[in-house]
This record gives sequence, structure tokens and C-alpha cells, in this order.
Amino acid sequence: MMLQPDALPASQVVLNAFGIEKGGDAHQQNANVARVLGLLFTELELLVSELKRHDYSDEAIKPITAPFDTLSAGGLVNQWQRIKGVFAASLLSLRPIA
Repeated sequence: MMLQPDALPASQVVLNAFGIEKGGDAHQQNANVARVLGLLFTELELLVSELKRHDYSDEAIKPITAPFDTLSAGGLVNQWQRIKGVFAASLLSLRPIA
């Protein structure tokens, strides 16, 4: 996981993870967040589909998908320090898959 300053909003952390620098007007920033979240959730759906195809249970998949529930419209304004622990915990569930 990339180290990110705790005080950043979650939306900026997501953009940083995809290599997108903060900049531009509000319209451009919102477009970037929407585009990145679309990619992120598409990849998550593909991962879940593959896991189910390989007979992973919902119980095994939940720790992987749960952190992404924090990336709701309201959650994106939270400071990273409030949600980073949930993402860090999901890495343990992803290790056997990688």
C-alpha cells in the first residue's frame, strides 16, 4: 500500500494511487475522481467474479470488498486516517490470491 498523509481526503488518496496529481478546476477534479472510481469498481467486480468462479465463499470475499464501501460519496471526504486501517486489513485477504 502506498503511504499517504493521514490528513488527505480519501478522494485525493484514490487519485494519488492512480498517479493523478491534484490540479485543475473543480469540474476536472470531479471528472478525475469519477473516472478513477469507475475503473476501480470495475476491477473490483471482475475480481469478485473470478473469485466466485474459483469457488471462494462470500465470507472469504467480504474482507476484500468491505473497504470499498468506505468510498461512497460521503466517505470520499473523510480523512485517509479514518479509513486506511480497513484497507490495510484487506491486504491480508488478498495475499493468497496474489
